[in-house]
Amino acid sequence: MSNITHSLADLLLQIEAEMRQLQLWESQPPEQALLHNPTPFCADTLNVAQWLQWIFIPRMIQILEQGLPLPQQCDIHAYAEETIQRITPSDVTILLHLLRKFDQTITTNSTSGQHH
Repeated sequence: MSNITHSLADLLLQIEAEMRQLQLWESQPPEQALLHNPTPFCADTLNVAQWLQWIFIPRMIQILEQGLPLPQQCDIHAYAEETIQRITPSDVTILLHLLRKFDQTITTNSTSGQHH
């Protein structure tokens, strides 16, 4: 496992743990139809926490486990920052920090040409 892969996997675990801490982690997935929406972030069918849990995290785990090319850029933080307060009154500072760090790790990897 490369350093970038290890860093991203660790961040995904931290994001999940923080979502659980904030009680944003669901035990049951939404209906399949809601998960297959072409709108970016499934914004009209899922809230940001659902999108992170049911689409983003599993897809990134699949990419890391299968050694697939990483995205060229990632801007999850901006979307989460704009929308997360709609679904929780909790302090989401740590979650947003982790998402920003994930974005930066992807972007740094892309701009440094360390594709694998």
